[in-house]
Amino acid sequence: MWFCNRCLVLIQVLLTVVQAQQQSCGTQKVTNYHEDNDQLRSDLLNPARGFYQESLTSARFFHPLTKDHLACLRDNQGSSLMLRMYSLNEFADGAPITQDFLQKLEQDFKAAKDAGWSLVLRFMYQNSLDTQYNPQSEPTIAQIKEHIKQLAPVIARYDGVVVAVQAGFHGEYGLWYTPGTNSTKQDTTIIDTLLTELPSTMPVQVAHPDYKTGKMTIERIGHFHECLLEGDTNDLKHAFPDLSTDTGALSYLTNDTETSVIGGKTCHPGDTTKPPRNLCIDSEKLFKSLHLTYLNINDPDEALKNYKKYGCFKTLSDVMGYRLALESVTIPDNVNVNTPVCVGITLSNRGYASPFRQYNVSIVLQNTVNNSIVYEAAIPTDTTRWLPGSDIHLETTFNLPTNTQTGTTYKVYLKISEPNFGDNTDYFVVLANSKLVPVNGLNSVGSFQVVASSTINPTFAPTSTQQTWTLPKVSTNPRTWHQVTRSCLQIPNGPPVSSTSLPVTTAPPVFTTTVTPATTTQFVSTLPPPFVSFSNDTSNLAICRKFDTVKALLQFTYFTHPSTLECPNTSSRAKATPEVIPISFCSAPTDTSYWKPKGRVIDNCERIPMYARIGVFSNQGLYGYDTSIRKCGVFLGCLKSGSKVVGVKIGMQVCGRPFDIENARFSNEKDLVNLYVF
Repeated sequence: MWFCNRCLVLIQVLLTVVQAQQQSCGTQKVTNYHEDNDQLRSDLLNPARGFYQESLTSARFFHPLTKDHLACLRDNQGSSLMLRMYSLNEFADGAPITQDFLQKLEQDFKAAKDAGWSLVLRFMYQNSLDTQYNPQSEPTIAQIKEHIKQLAPVIARYDGVVVAVQAGFHGEYGLWYTPGTNSTKQDTTIIDTLLTELPSTMPVQVAHPDYKTGKMTIERIGHFHECLLEGDTNDLKHAFPDLSTDTGALSYLTNDTETSVIGGKTCHPGDTTKPPRNLCIDSEKLFKSLHLTYLNINDPDEALKNYKKYGCFKTLSDVMGYRLALESVTIPDNVNVNTPVCVGITLSNRGYASPFRQYNVSIVLQNTVNNSIVYEAAIPTDTTRWLPGSDIHLETTFNLPTNTQTGTTYKVYLKISEPNFGDNTDYFVVLANSKLVPVNGLNSVGSFQVVASSTINPTFAPTSTQQTWTLPKVSTNPRTWHQVTRSCLQIPNGPPVSSTSLPVTTAPPVFTTTVTPATTTQFVSTLPPPFVSFSNDTSNLAICRKFDTVKALLQFTYFTHPSTLECPNTSSRAKATPEVIPISFCSAPTDTSYWKPKGRVIDNCERIPMYARIGVFSNQGLYGYDTSIRKCGVFLGCLKSGSKVVGVKIGMQVCGRPFDIENARFSNEKDLVNLYVF
């Protein structure tokens, strides 16, 4: 009996509090904003999610990001997320990272911020996927730790632009891949150091779930996967074949990625043409189960073409990561001056994943008479718990400013922002409702009018305190995407900071010395400036990615890249000109004016390493000087007649023909005399 009486008392107290709050809040109005998925907007660009661009540069030959280049990529692809990779090749001997490189890194981050982009980072010391990888050429673990400590302060200053760091530094392409071996203790040390040195808000991603062993409860450790689709069967077990016999491990992974970020590449999905195969069904199921947040938009295979053919490319673009929609708003029509304002908002997450960043959430009030009078009241919530498929209930109460005049009308906005960029609208999250028109990154959710004070006295304390807030400048970076096809070949403008054979956006060095070629040449006796023959040391030549190149050749298909020109005959299946191959597989600069020749192939054929990038240049060192003989591709060996070199094997895609091996003989094609390594 005592228990029941106590329950009744508690219920009565609770009802009294609720009634008092309702009375103090005034008459509440509920507005329904629910829209079905097919009614939601599909043109939004929100931070830290979706299809991403990939870019690689190096400390030795650094080429920076620029705002103009990033804007061009956004226009072409509808992406504002980049995996930016840095080869620390200059410091592979363990030497401290120079201040010059750290400044260039910071300039990169600033360019991304100015363009409204998010960055995922990966650092490495070697970037050649071949069996000649030598772990001894990397720094010691103690030296790697010092490098991380040097990089961390720069990254921390741009926490929010840099949204995650992949646990690289070790193995080819920083993937911890060493032929014939598995993960080592060194890798665990790298994770521990990154967790310690980087801001606590920044996720660290690992390339395989096993690397999270012993740290499974640390939600900050996420995942990235270089080959989500491989072969003719595409599901969770085939994406993680070594986990396929352990249902507990697979179950752990899908549960872990509810709150830990995962992203990756599609890789090679097998033959999708014989018989015709729709990858959308398998991919949507796989990506949903993994709670995928981002996916490479430039994978050199058939997957993305398949998505566009079967109609799920746009769907994937919409639902990867979080996709937040407004369901309802509870707000009074009228508010008594000097009494609390009560606001209730319900959102839904229609995406594959929760936001992996902890965003600040608040209500913003704007005076309709004087738009410069703005206030903000925080809403306590954990956005990393806004799980996919769930409703999110937000509530707050706050007092109006003491000088509020009767008759004043306030517009009400929901603000979701990066904590470090609360006044930068490029990093505000926009809701997907087609009924809402975002105002400079803010989500309009209603309005109310202030009326004369009543005799009602509030019987509860506000949960939040409103503060004045200055409206940020209107961003020039679009938050919606309507494709504008333009060539990014001339972006960035001007010469690079330096040059490199590594990154996609890097320019090789210009040589100005005239050198007499080796006496073994059988075709010419002089080498016109500005060409030089390379020395016996060919280690600095640009080498295409062997693993990806071989896979691509086996596919016998056509490749495209947003930075390449279209073939004159657009009805051809191969719409991209030959430059697509060096750009996609060999880290050639997207601007071909930065392509500079080194040694001539016919003079040095037997000394050229396999998978070097080669192309035809004019006597003035210009690529593409004659559009009728645009030739470039991957060096795959010499053709011989006895001991005499008579031609060259080139991995090349030309208009009308897929990426394949061409046997080019010098006697048949006079332009091949001008074929150079670049």
